[in-house]
Amino acid sequence: MIFTDEVKDTKELIYKLVDNKKLNKIKICVICFLFDPEGKLVLHLRGPAARDEVGKYEAIGGSVNRKDNTFRDAMKRELIEEAGVKAKFEIGDFIGAIDNEKEDLHTGETINWIILAYKGIYEGELINMEPTRCIRFEHREMTDYKEEELSSSCYEILKYLIDKK
Repeated sequence: MIFTDEVKDTKELIYKLVDNKKLNKIKICVICFLFDPEGKLVLHLRGPAARDEVGKYEAIGGSVNRKDNTFRDAMKRELIEEAGVKAKFEIGDFIGAIDNEKEDLHTGETINWIILAYKGIYEGELINMEPTRCIRFEHREMTDYKEEELSSSCYEILKYLIDKK
C-alpha cells in the first residue's frame, strides 16, 4: 500500500503523490471488494477485452473520469456500469491505494495505475454488463481465492485485507 487514509478527489491524490518521482504516466482507478449478502467476496474474471491480466480475477471497478466529482462517485458509477442497476450497492470503508505499473495490452505503453480500493456490499442481482471485459462474477470466501488466479493488484489488496483480520 502506498497509503491507507482516504483521499476524496484528484486534487487530494496529487498532493499525496507529489513526492513520488518514479511514476510515469498515471491513470487513476477505483475498485470495490464487494461482498454478497452471505458475506462472500465477489470478483469478476477478466475477459479478452480487458487491458491486462486477461483470465485473472479482479475486483469490480475501472478508470476515474473527469466528470466524477469524487472517487466514491466514480466507484458508484463503475459498479452500475459493470454490475447493473438491479443491485443496490453500498460503498463502505476505504481500504487503501496501490501503485500498479502495467503495460497496456492495447497501446503497449507503461502506465502507473493508482488503484484506490474500497469495501462494499450489495443486495439484489448482479448483471454482467460488460461480457467482453468480464466473463463472469465469482462468489467465494476471501481465503478461497488463490494467488495464481488473481490479478496482481487484487492479490496485493486481498492479502492486505486477510492479514489485517
